[in-house]
Amino acid sequence: MPEQHLDAHSANLRESIDLARQQISESLDDIQLNIEETLDWRAWVDSHPRELVGIGLALGFYLGVR
Repeated sequence: MPEQHLDAHSANLRESIDLARQQISESLDDIQLNIEETLDWRAWVDSHPRELVGIGLALGFYLGVR
């Protein structure tokens, strides 16, 4: 009987470990996707066109005056 209890406990432990691994893997995938979206300059250009025009104008003015 104690051996069956140990086997059931081992199975529960393995299941918990597998679930934790799956959750960690999903979290890492979410983090990677978030980082890729944050660092994608094309998406930033699409979502902030006015700011980039302003930066371009300011940079052009600065270089022209210099």
